[in-house]
Amino acid sequence: MRPEIDGTLKRLQRRASLAAWLGEGSHHLLVAALAAGSAVLLARLLVDLPTARAALFLGLVALVPLTAWQRARSRFLSREGAATWLDLRSGATGTLVTALEVGDERWAERTREVLARAPEVPGLRLAPAVGRAATGVGFALLALLVPIPRTIAGPPPAIFDASLEALQEKLATLEEEIVFDEETAQELEERMERLEKEALASENPEATFEAIDEMTKRLEEEALEAQEAIETASESLAIASSFAEENPALAEEKMNEAIEKLAKEGLTAALPEDLAELDLDALGLPEGFELDPEKIAELSEEMQELLKEMLEHLGEAGLLDLEGLEWGEFGELGEIGDLSELEFEVCEDCKNGEP
Repeated sequence: MRPEIDGTLKRLQRRASLAAWLGEGSHHLLVAALAAGSAVLLARLLVDLPTARAALFLGLVALVPLTAWQRARSRFLSREGAATWLDLRSGATGTLVTALEVGDERWAERTREVLARAPEVPGLRLAPAVGRAATGVGFALLALLVPIPRTIAGPPPAIFDASLEALQEKLATLEEEIVFDEETAQELEERMERLEKEALASENPEATFEAIDEMTKRLEEEALEAQEAIETASESLAIASSFAEENPALAEEKMNEAIEKLAKEGLTAALPEDLAELDLDALGLPEGFELDPEKIAELSEEMQELLKEMLEHLGEAGLLDLEGLEWGEFGELGEIGDLSELEFEVCEDCKNGEP
């Protein structure tokens, strides 16, 4: 074969092979880069893998030239194919194909004429390949370099706000009904302030919700202690009310017990206005405060009603579960108030009103 046709065919073969390899390579690079970038992103998000180690996933891209070459080989242009391509674009006379087959010098002149009017070897179309490659590489680099927040996004601020608002309402209800000692009041105030700061920062939502739950339980414990004190005081008041006429001394003693219990637990809101000047340090009825049977019954009933309202207020705030708690006739709380079977011995002097 003459050098003219041989050189032309080789140039066409090289150009066609390169085009096939670049086309396959760009497709393989796009798929490999998307897969590697996705692996990098998931590793950084889910297992907090350092960027340097996550970059190892990009090693998948190194296989692209080999896989593209293996795939493109089936599309490489043979010498016969190159001669056919040139012949078809040079008038389709079959001269180049025949000259390639017979290798006879007699075809040399015709071969030169055909090559003279043959088109130039087409250039490479790089734009599509570059576009695909750039897309894949760009995604992989973005997955590798994009900043990953180290703190997991927490619940919406509205959830924290609602939880804190409910907690503040419960604390306000307790403070309305209970006079806390200085140490307890300071503790509750500090814990509430700390909770508000944690909710505002929202760095650890789970810990913040746990702290809110703990604070809720703390307030419920205070309310439960108040309920127990109310039940104890109610027992004493029930006796005082029932025996105000029959045994004023016993009634006054029980009245003192109830007042002492309420004052000790800070439940002075349950004391009627007549006892507003009560000396909480001394506890009990103020000195010189005289009670006749009618007054004892009246105060007992009034305090019973105040205690009932206090429990209802705590229950409405969600601090107490009052379901199943029976408060029937005045002086009856659960089993309290049924005093028909109680026996009291009243001394003769007491019956005559003498001490």
